[in-house]
Amino acid sequence: RSEKSMIKVVSQNHLGVVNYVVGTEAEVAELPKKGLVAQGSTAFVIATSNVYMYDEEKDSWEAI
Repeated sequence: RSEKSMIKVVSQNHLGVVNYVVGTEAEVAELPKKGLVAQGSTAFVIATSNVYMYDEEKDSWEAI
């Protein structure tokens, strides 16, 4: 059984930048895209300590 551990860190950012914390690399593919998050939003992966940033031009989460 797979448990999801996605957390959305909410703040008062008027630009739409959102920070996520996910449990595994597989959960990065499930993060919002297509205008639901803004350029510069980030996702931290607990299992690997990898960090991803959303690229609006590519409409994808890119490892940084």
